[in-house]
Amino acid sequence: MAAAAVAADSKIDNLRDAVAKLGDAARTRSPGSSASSRATSSGEAEQIEWSKIQTPTDEVVVPYDTLAPPPEDLDAMKALLDKLVVLKLNGGLGTTMGCTGPKSVIEVRNGFTFLDLIVIQIESLNKKYGCSVPLLLMNSFNTHDDTQKEVLQLQH
Repeated sequence: MAAAAVAADSKIDNLRDAVAKLGDAARTRSPGSSASSRATSSGEAEQIEWSKIQTPTDEVVVPYDTLAPPPEDLDAMKALLDKLVVLKLNGGLGTTMGCTGPKSVIEVRNGFTFLDLIVIQIESLNKKYGCSVPLLLMNSFNTHDDTQKEVLQLQH
């Protein structure tokens, strides 16, 4: 069990570093605004035409059951995984569950949060295949600070 704790600590450290980098970009935005809305109000960019935003067509969405099986060759698998990014929506507060912060920091199993388990899964994948699949968290202004605090606490 001690080896699992050490492995989890390493994974948490990697998450902390990744979230810190994302935090730099997020701190440049004020709560409730986005870079595009600020650019629009300053005249730097055109406004988004929401009427042009549509559900993807069947031609661009490939059903899971039609995908080819993953290659058995580890080098081929690594080549595919090196093209992958994991993006997790981390914008939900746990208010409907009686919580005051992001759902991702709720303890769910053996003292681990959802965020911990996500990091452990990504790090396990990276180790198994020798790849570097990045984990990106899409925070809202409501969840960014609490997520950042959680990551900082995990490093201690």
